[in-house]
Amino acid sequence: MRLTAEGLELQEVAIVEIDDGITLEVGDIEIGAVELKDATTAARARILAGNTIAIDDVAVAVSDPNAVVALGALETDIESLEDDIETLEDKVVLNTTAVENCDAAVDLLTTATDSNKDAVVALETDIQTLELAVEALETDVQTLELAVEANTTAVDLNTTALGADLVTMDVSHKAIHDKKAWIAHFENAVTNIGEMTIIAFNSPATIEAHIYAEVMVSHNADVYLYRDTSLDVDEGTQLDIVCRNQIAPLGESAVLSIETVPVVNHMTSFNETQAADANLTTTTELRHRELVGGEGNKALGTAARDTAGMVFSGSVQVALVIVAKTDDDATHEINLHVYEEGE
Repeated sequence: MRLTAEGLELQEVAIVEIDDGITLEVGDIEIGAVELKDATTAARARILAGNTIAIDDVAVAVSDPNAVVALGALETDIESLEDDIETLEDKVVLNTTAVENCDAAVDLLTTATDSNKDAVVALETDIQTLELAVEALETDVQTLELAVEANTTAVDLNTTALGADLVTMDVSHKAIHDKKAWIAHFENAVTNIGEMTIIAFNSPATIEAHIYAEVMVSHNADVYLYRDTSLDVDEGTQLDIVCRNQIAPLGESAVLSIETVPVVNHMTSFNETQAADANLTTTTELRHRELVGGEGNKALGTAARDTAGMVFSGSVQVALVIVAKTDDDATHEINLHVYEEGE
């Protein structure tokens, strides 16, 4: 044991082998008690635990269990602090990255803000344009309102003027008053089964021709209405049509005859001989009725009637055909009515 600045220090003594064979073992050499004194007062120094030494004691401090425990706790705290420091360092790295991201976001927002400023300026310009347009529309609305008021006044005046004289009528009857209604009449006598009586025409190109027919027979017959027929031209007879409003000037129909040079305001009639020579070819059958007639020639009192209505335009060929079903002398009569709409 030796005295050092930090206190007593125990040292191990090496055991060596002497050449003459004498061996020293632990315990062979002992050191007596060592007395430590204060150099100034010569007071003997006591050996005390560090946690029990008083202020005025002359003593050498030995192991302090509280200090050992505290040192162990301190080491644990230091390790914990080191872990906390590492955690904080990681967080600092994350925060640094977040700050960098925020900086980038700020840059983007700054760029977006500049773009938005330009968009706002453009939007303000559009708003001003729209406001001017709205003002113009308001002016137009005011003009329309004035026109509506004027028209309403005019309607009120006309209604008052018409009063009880206001009359309504259906379209076909109005067409008569407008001189746009006509009738074509053809009567023919036949003697054999299969003989035909025909009225045919070409419809107007654009005007709508409304057609309905009255057909009377004295003996049984079949009646057909065809469109897109084919009849040899110039085989029939040019048939006048009569305006149903006979107040001059008379109106003229837009229907045309079946001729090399079709004639407006006319149709074409075919008796049984002309019908045979015209080589009728049918394409589209629109109507078919079997009519039962009475006995005797022109037995109109018991004659059968058929009424059919169709609308034609587009320059199609139309034919109303009666075909005899008996070998008796029979009379076929056709009244073909037309009224037109359009220009």
